[in-house]
Amino acid sequence: MPEQPAQLRLLDDLPELATERPLPRLAVTGLVGYARCPRQCYWDVVERRPRPLRPSARIGSLVHGWIEREAAGQGSLLEESVEPDPWVAELKAAFLASPWVRRRPRAVERPFVLWAGGTTVRGRVDAVYDLEEGCGPAGGLEIVDFKTGRRPAADDGGAGFQLDLYALAAVDCWGREPGALRTTEWYVREGAGLSRDWDGAAVDAVRERLAGLLDAVAAGRFGPVPGSYCARCAHVSACPEGQASAG
Repeated sequence: MPEQPAQLRLLDDLPELATERPLPRLAVTGLVGYARCPRQCYWDVVERRPRPLRPSARIGSLVHGWIEREAAGQGSLLEESVEPDPWVAELKAAFLASPWVRRRPRAVERPFVLWAGGTTVRGRVDAVYDLEEGCGPAGGLEIVDFKTGRRPAADDGGAGFQLDLYALAAVDCWGREPGALRTTEWYVREGAGLSRDWDGAAVDAVRERLAGLLDAVAAGRFGPVPGSYCARCAHVSACPEGQASAG
C-alpha cells in the first residue's frame, strides 16, 4: 500500500470534532424555569420563543427599579408626585412601610457568574445587606430578593431555588462563609417574607442539585412537568399537557 502524503498523515493527528451540543449559557431565571418545567425552559432559553408582555411584568420591572433607587438612597424628589397607577402606588407604599426602608444595602443589583457543569450561570442579586445585630455573626450578609408578584404555587419545583443559587454564589463567587449568610424572599405587597440561615451542608446540597439540573440539560431532557402553575405560563397555549393541567 503506498505511503500517505505527509499532508494526509497530519490530518490523521487532528482531534475529532465535538459532536455534543454545547450547553446554553444560562441565567438564574432560566434554571429556576428548568426546575419548574424543563419544557418551559427550552422554549424560553433555547428556542427563545416570544413571550407576551403582561401588565404585571411591566409593573414589576418598574417597581423593582424604584426599589433599587430607594434602597440605595437615590430616590428623587421628583418622584414624590402622586403615582397615577394605583397598582404601582400600592407597591411603593408597601415598600415604604417595610423594615427595609430604614436599612441601607451594601450593594444593589450585584451581578455574579457561577461556573458549574461546563457552563456559566449568571445572576443579579436585588440587594445585599449587613445582617442586623443579634441576627447572626458579625460581618454576615443578608441577600434579599424583592418579589412584586404572587407567591409560587405549592407544587412549583422552582420555588426558592433562586435564593438557593444566590447563597451558592455568595460562597463560590464572593468567598463568604455559609454560616454567615441569610437569604430572604420579601413579598412586597404582603409586607412579609421567608428567610433562611445557611450552613455548609445546605450550600453543598444546592451545588449538588445545580449539577444534577445541568446534567439533565446537557442530556437534552426537556419534557413537560405540568402543575397548578401552568395557567400562569406564557406558553400554555402551545402545550397540551399544560392546557390539561390548567383545566
